[in-house]
Amino acid sequence: MSLPQGYTYQSLPRFDWDNLSINLVTSPVVAANEADCAVQTFNRGGHFFSYNDANKNCWPKDPLLATGRSVLYPNSASTFFEIPGKDFIDMFDMIPQSTDSFSKEGCVDLCRKTTGCVVCTSAGSLCVLKQPKYSGGLTPLSSAGVIYQLPPCVAATICSASQCGTTVTDNCGNPLVCPACETGNIVSLSSASSTPKTVVVVVTATNPVSQLEGKGDSASKPPNMGLIAGVAVGILLLLGIAGLVCWNKRKRLQDSGDDINKRTGSNSSTIPIHYFSRYR
Repeated sequence: MSLPQGYTYQSLPRFDWDNLSINLVTSPVVAANEADCAVQTFNRGGHFFSYNDANKNCWPKDPLLATGRSVLYPNSASTFFEIPGKDFIDMFDMIPQSTDSFSKEGCVDLCRKTTGCVVCTSAGSLCVLKQPKYSGGLTPLSSAGVIYQLPPCVAATICSASQCGTTVTDNCGNPLVCPACETGNIVSLSSASSTPKTVVVVVTATNPVSQLEGKGDSASKPPNMGLIAGVAVGILLLLGIAGLVCWNKRKRLQDSGDDINKRTGSNSSTIPIHYFSRYR
């Protein structure tokens, strides 16, 4: 067995909620481990327990009834779990009761910032920080536990392009199946919990499916027409330059032949070999 979904516990080795007035049982119950002790405590309506690993003794506990008071536990960096109408009256105080004006949020924030604080109690503007008793010893045989509810979460409904076609876990711990990528795709998303969800696939790639199938797979990508056109223009330019060079060289040779004819009085267009070194 385990705690209900959304609940968990914190364990503090070598500490103990040692006070008989908050015991929910007259004698300890046997628990296989801390997790089992937490379940047995929760089933009895408790939120705190003391557990001894040496003899497997589990003591389910809960604060005393106290109208207008609450026990507060910081269950995240910005939220807290509240047990209303209860208080550890005159038990486990870390500091003398404060007369400062504290809201519940301010009291929890003070607990977060104070080393050793586990829970705090709030009564109007009164805020008292609490810590279980240190049980000592080199071996953590005893431990003090706190059962609390996790803050509510909003199930993630957005799959990124890199998650297309895969199963991911959202921030609530739900396994979600992301569909194949299509730009602007909005589909019905199935989950292992059989709860239909809607997912918006955010795709920024021009061709996300080809990109996901593997980079370098030329068979799955369309030809780059711009690149082909650029290569063709380059080849034409090179051919034009080569043609111009050949024409200039031929013209120079022809001019040289005309000059030789004038000098020799010959009408032949053939240039003697010994003139090439002079006129080329």
